[in-house]
Amino acid sequence: MLAEIGVGAEAVAARAVADRTGLRLGRSFAEIGWVEYTVPGADSAADVEAARARLRSDPSVRGFDWAVPGERIAPRLI
Repeated sequence: MLAEIGVGAEAVAARAVADRTGLRLGRSFAEIGWVEYTVPGADSAADVEAARARLRSDPSVRGFDWAVPGERIAPRLI
């Protein structure tokens, strides 16, 4: 899942979101204000949806996006 937490967001802010939501911090794209999170130990679609809900409700998250099972998110420079 990707979350927008603000351009130039500090790593500590990205970690705080991970800690509050129970998600694992992945890559950070500080230049554009987005951070990648994964769902540790997700055994079902319900686990993933619950994680999305936690991410969407976090006060530091301005926007969000996610991949469907089997989809791979990869940055592209244009």
